[in-house]
Amino acid sequence: MVTLAAESQFSTVGEKEVQKALVGRGKRLPTFCIVVPIFNQEKKVEQALQRLIEQLSGLDIKTAIFAVDDGSTDNTQAALRNVAAASPLIKIVNCRHDGYGAANRAGFRSAINCGFDYVLVMDVDSTPDANFIDQFFRPMMLSFDFIKASRYSRHSRLEAGSALDIWLSDAANRLAGYVLRLPITDYTTGCRAIKSTLLARMMTEETGFGILMEELVQARRLGAKFYEVPFVGALNLQRRLSLADGIAGFGSFFKRLFSCR
Repeated sequence: MVTLAAESQFSTVGEKEVQKALVGRGKRLPTFCIVVPIFNQEKKVEQALQRLIEQLSGLDIKTAIFAVDDGSTDNTQAALRNVAAASPLIKIVNCRHDGYGAANRAGFRSAINCGFDYVLVMDVDSTPDANFIDQFFRPMMLSFDFIKASRYSRHSRLEAGSALDIWLSDAANRLAGYVLRLPITDYTTGCRAIKSTLLARMMTEETGFGILMEELVQARRLGAKFYEVPFVGALNLQRRLSLADGIAGFGSFFKRLFSCR
């Protein structure tokens, strides 16, 4: 059984005010960490992690940022060490280059082992607004299991991407929405927060981007409660996706999507 969010997905007041109101009703903000999968991002990683550090500053709960180096062959590792030396929030997780899905699982294991209630996945290509992470607080405090950020909200702001990127994303979302019927609009975004207890029950295998669909299918089977927040900021979609990579990624999505049947 899939549980839908019963209330509006978008707050009519500031998320800080919502958080204070929930605290007043005995709700606490759960502990959470951020997992950032990284591969060959030496030019972007320091600035991206610094933005996340700034967004976490001032929180009075246990938190951390797990920077997962997926076997980078450039100077990403040196850049990560520079940021980690300046901030105790940064925890470096090293793994061999097995792909996006494998890097996610490496970060999830670290988060679960450290006892965090939620894991929020971000990437170095996104430029969220200053208070973007705050939007996850309300659904976390209301104990939703799977919280997706949507690029298709009227509140979202996206930079232009390649025609192939846009077409594949749109096609995958339309197909996934038809099959899964979940209360979300963006099935293929990597920006999401998942409750650790749910992650511990999911047995994903995908090493690439197919893990995003695999997670949704398994969470649906497990009766997870879903919620969606708008991505507020800019996403860099300037990656030059090759036709071969696009077909392989779409095939992986397709395989996992129809495994729910």
